[in-house]
Amino acid sequence: MIFAAALLIAACNKDVRVTGVIIEPRDVVLSDGESVVLKATVTPDNAKEQTVYWFTENPDKLTVENDGRITCVKGWLLDGGYVTIYAMTKESLYEDECRVWYVPGGTLELSESELIMSVGGKHTLSAFILEFVPIHQTVTWSGNAPVTWSSSTPHIATVNATTGEVTAVSRGYAFITAATHDGGRTAVCRVLVEE
Repeated sequence: MIFAAALLIAACNKDVRVTGVIIEPRDVVLSDGESVVLKATVTPDNAKEQTVYWFTENPDKLTVENDGRITCVKGWLLDGGYVTIYAMTKESLYEDECRVWYVPGGTLELSESELIMSVGGKHTLSAFILEFVPIHQTVTWSGNAPVTWSSSTPHIATVNATTGEVTAVSRGYAFITAATHDGGRTAVCRVLVEE
């Protein structure tokens, strides 16, 4: 009986079609020569065809291997923005994408490094990728960085994990941290909450 049930399940799985693919993480920050492995999950997980193909939008700046490993090409001087990596299913050609941001030297900056707030007050922080371009000796902002926000002491100041909005709760100090989604870069703002 058990054997018959196993055969029935196998027969059902044999006909399960692919309905999509999901890349994790969706945003990555890399510097020269750094690598990270992306994961592509075919849905549903019992689909017969699990093959995924990887593509890079710009192989001169960012390479990708068959196992999802992406590598930032050394010497990549980005003029703003990001490079997109795609995962595509063999069956039905579903695709998902990951944005890869370039940070020379791993510099992540916040709009403010210190804040003085009153209880009940609100303020939204921003995180930026800071680029240094040696050829022109210039510093440029390449736009909002993909980060997650957290507070060291939420009973003093909370922060929205997605938007970076800080809310002063009670008197004291709190440290608000922005971390890139791959966990490789962080930046901190010290918040003083007064009455």
